[in-house]
Amino acid sequence: MVDILLSLLSQPSRHIRQVCRTVFSSICPNVTAAALTAILDVLDPERDDEDDAAVVVTDDNKTQKKNTNEEDDEEDEDMETTAGTEGDGSSDEEMDDDAMLQLDKGLAELFSEQKKKAQAKKDEKTKMQKEKALVRDFKIKVLDLLEVFVARQAGSPLVLGLVEPLLTIIDRGMSSDSDQQEQDFLRRAADIFRNQLCRSKVYCKTVGDREGELHDLLEKLMTKSQKLSDSSVCLYYFSASLYVVKVLRGAPAAEAKEDATADGAAGSDLKFMGSLDVDRVAKIFIEALNSFMGRRKSPLSAQMFTDLFTRFPGLCVKMLDAAVQHINSGVRVHQQGQACVLVLRAMQSREVQQLLSGAAWTELCGQVSGQLTASLEKVGETESKVVKEKVVKTLELCQFLVKNVKQQKLSVDLEPLQTVLQSLTSAIAFKKTGKLEDTYWAVVKHFGVIKPKVEKIKPEKKADPKELLKKKKGFLPESKKRRKRDIPILEPAAAAAAAEQAALRGGKPAAGTGHWKKKHDKKPKQKRPADGAAAAAAASPSPAKKSKTTTTSESNSAKKKKPKQKK
Repeated sequence: MVDILLSLLSQPSRHIRQVCRTVFSSICPNVTAAALTAILDVLDPERDDEDDAAVVVTDDNKTQKKNTNEEDDEEDEDMETTAGTEGDGSSDEEMDDDAMLQLDKGLAELFSEQKKKAQAKKDEKTKMQKEKALVRDFKIKVLDLLEVFVARQAGSPLVLGLVEPLLTIIDRGMSSDSDQQEQDFLRRAADIFRNQLCRSKVYCKTVGDREGELHDLLEKLMTKSQKLSDSSVCLYYFSASLYVVKVLRGAPAAEAKEDATADGAAGSDLKFMGSLDVDRVAKIFIEALNSFMGRRKSPLSAQMFTDLFTRFPGLCVKMLDAAVQHINSGVRVHQQGQACVLVLRAMQSREVQQLLSGAAWTELCGQVSGQLTASLEKVGETESKVVKEKVVKTLELCQFLVKNVKQQKLSVDLEPLQTVLQSLTSAIAFKKTGKLEDTYWAVVKHFGVIKPKVEKIKPEKKADPKELLKKKKGFLPESKKRRKRDIPILEPAAAAAAAEQAALRGGKPAAGTGHWKKKHDKKPKQKRPADGAAAAAAASPSPAKKSKTTTTSESNSAKKKKPKQKK
């Protein structure tokens, strides 16, 4: 049935593609290992390489044969021409018209043959490109069947056989230059692998007799991930390793969960590791951690181990000692800072705290304190950004450690760490604010040292000579101000004549001056008459007022009668 569906998918029809997808989803529970192998053989990139190599070889043979034939023909033509010239013993001028026509025909035939050969090469190249595109389109359709199988049968043991083929497809696709169609194929395969296989909540929980095979697969994947050059491909290999660990651990039985809740034992689920060989797996991941901390250029990253510590606290407890040692022994300053981050994430986990309760937790805090002291002692006078980032991560771990020791009142000697922290201010120039400074004072605060307060002093503003020379807005300079004129002193005769003129005009002389001010005529205010007088005045108006009122009324009527002009 699977072979029939694969043959139908080779046809360029969307309807047939949808029908094949529907039919395969219905027969998924009955798919065997042989049928799944037939699907994976279509997607195998090694077969494509073999086909391409065969095509290239045949093309090279053809081209070689053509080149040899052309060289032989050219040599024969040269021989014929030379023989003709020697036999005739004549020059080009002595050739008759028939010989010239034959030569033209031969040249025309030669050029036409070369043109046909070039066109044949071009047609063959376009044909190969079309065939390659059809093969890639066929593989994208086959991925539909694989996606349906992973979605419907995620808990089947057959899914474990998809890990390596999908990783091979991703690795080959990432390492080679590809066009848009191949990128779509690669993106589709990566999405099926990471999102629908590795991150699926449904997975194979019954390993059966495949424990040794899966442990070997895990070791193979981790060994390959350390040898890669591309960090993005290494991420897929590490995700596959975590998926294999999840399958090996499995899930506790339902009866065991009920007993654990009845007894109140919350740590039983954390200690459950199923079919996982904890010592062997921990050794594999410790080697990977040492590779990451000991190599200057490693495809592994701290985020990968952080995911491992978060998802599997049991393995985290086994790897903590190795991570603590790398706080001081990392090959670079960057690796030392990343080791601090890993230890901090592990110690902040509640699951790890439950697994390491009591004397084990106290011993771990003592080891971390000693490594932090040794790491901070190495910090010298520097302004390097990388060193400051490492110091920040170290201080964050110090803050958690000191706070935890003080709260739980553990018997851990923190005096060497306190001494190193006090001398750190002389090695690194602290600013007023910043992440480094704030973290440092937060750590030292647990030892009773408070950040000194700095009084804010406003700097005195010095008057600039340029500002003094500037003119104030809204004020006239002294040169343009109006000067007070001196008041002229009049002679007695002139003063008397001016006084007479002013008296005739009705003015009065100003006090203490020789000038006369003009007296403005003011209308006298009319007193309001009594009620009786007002009524009499209204009854008998004066003739002057009457005439005035009549004239005003006539003018108003004239204004009203005036027609409006049309626009």
